[in-house]
Amino acid sequence: DLSTFEHRAVWNWRQCRMEMHLVSRIDQTIHLRALDCAISLAAEESIHTQNSYKFTEAGVTELLECAGFLPEKSWYDDRRWYGVHLARAKEWMEYPLHAENVA
Repeated sequence: DLSTFEHRAVWNWRQCRMEMHLVSRIDQTIHLRALDCAISLAAEESIHTQNSYKFTEAGVTELLECAGFLPEKSWYDDRRWYGVHLARAKEWMEYPLHAENVA
């Protein structure tokens, strides 16, 4: 019964992330038929459902480079709170796909 839960978003400043939780409003037991099990929750007990990490511009660049990518272009909202980043794998830069390189 979804009405027995509330959604709670919590900022975890140490991990630079938003954490999403479903918090039980009451003591309850949830039956998961598909798994053939039951889970008991106390009132105010939460189920941690999601992490949404936040990065600075420098942090995005560092993360991409550590993963083998080169930043190509970034787009931001007017406040620069949100960004979308395009990156290219480094190996694609080193070995461009030209007609003469394709068998």
